[in-house]
Amino acid sequence: MAETTGSRFDIIKAVFRLGGGAKAQSCDGTFTNGNLPKYGSDGMLTDSGVAASGTGGGGTAVSETPSGTLDGTNMTFGLSHTPLANTLTVYLNGIEQDLGRWVSVSGNTLTFTVAPLSIDYIVATYRY
Repeated sequence: MAETTGSRFDIIKAVFRLGGGAKAQSCDGTFTNGNLPKYGSDGMLTDSGVAASGTGGGGTAVSETPSGTLDGTNMTFGLSHTPLANTLTVYLNGIEQDLGRWVSVSGNTLTFTVAPLSIDYIVATYRY
């Protein structure tokens, strides 16, 4: 991608709603090809419009539903990618979960301390 001259922003902040919870999301980088951040109809950031920088920067997963069975006994769920450090946010029924307390991550695997029920829903947002 060609970089657009003079369009470097240090931080872009977007506030979005997910299942009733509000969360500030930020991206660092350089706008490319004159692109601006894109938002879905739900107001969530779907494409930051910034070039990945450094190693390991591959993209952003927004509102990903992890794989795994919601049955009240299964506590492990898989993500499509391994999140970059300090970029993962996990929601259970629209409530942000405290990483390290209610859910932990190892590679691309989430482990809950209490197994989600069949009526629950999980989504994760992260950079990879």
